[in-house]
Amino acid sequence: MKKNLAIIKAITFFSLILLASPVTGSTGNSSPVLKQLNNKIAKETNPEKKAKFFLYRARYYLKTKQFNQAEKDYNQALETDHKSWIHLERAKLLFRMKKYNLAKEDATAARDENPNLCQEADPIIEKAQIALNKNNQLENPDEIVLDREVNPYKKSRFDVARQLGLDRRSGSFLIQRKSTTGSTVKKTASSSKRKRS
Repeated sequence: MKKNLAIIKAITFFSLILLASPVTGSTGNSSPVLKQLNNKIAKETNPEKKAKFFLYRARYYLKTKQFNQAEKDYNQALETDHKSWIHLERAKLLFRMKKYNLAKEDATAARDENPNLCQEADPIIEKAQIALNKNNQLENPDEIVLDREVNPYKKSRFDVARQLGLDRRSGSFLIQRKSTTGSTVKKTASSSKRKRS
């Protein structure tokens, strides 16, 4: 009985350790490729080479679909060594992440800095603009489409307010009283109420 309990405790302990340890590389420390890139980035002093290592790590993150990590590495690569082709790679990533404004800006920056990249940058700019227009069209449609028939007997809030005698400007009730001359006198309910003590 005691042996079975000890075995169950040991199995539970080791399963908890396995669950807590990084297995899939989500923390970025389990892959030997990633470890090697991290070491190279830490040791490198040349900005151009360091930027390339950031790019390699960003591409690794792209393959493992860790897009936020890849974006951070592209940003660090641009800060370390500003190159137009880094803008272009980051534009492709941002388009994939559906950040169309940023993708368009990066592709435009790559094209402006290096006219040789026009062939690759222009399609990204066009696709991003199409996606932005589509999103804008969904958010702000050109026409209003009635999805059901109009109910002629439906009352608006203004119709109800008119029936109740509400003044639209002040929001107070209107009380209509006939004067001795036969004309209608309107007083607000707030002015005709007496204070109760």
